[in-house]
Amino acid sequence: MPKKSSKSVTAAVEPKPVAAAPVKEKKPRARKVAAPAPVAQSYETLQQEIAKLAYFFWMERGQEHGNAVEDWLRAEREVMNKLAMPSERRQ
Repeated sequence: MPKKSSKSVTAAVEPKPVAAAPVKEKKPRARKVAAPAPVAQSYETLQQEIAKLAYFFWMERGQEHGNAVEDWLRAEREVMNKLAMPSERRQ
């Protein structure tokens, strides 16, 4: 009687194809947009905003008299720049 061999013969097994994971599409993120600066509703409101800012500049300088025109012009420039600036650049 012939002896059985201890070596076993294994059949070649082909790998099964694996399905690729579904690719998720990236959703665009919502951009944070700064709230627009309040826009003056009238000439009087615009003048009030400028006056408040000029007063702030006067207080910032230590309530020094003699520079009211410079404070007013500086405040006027800043308010006008804020109104003219596109909303993307405000922050």
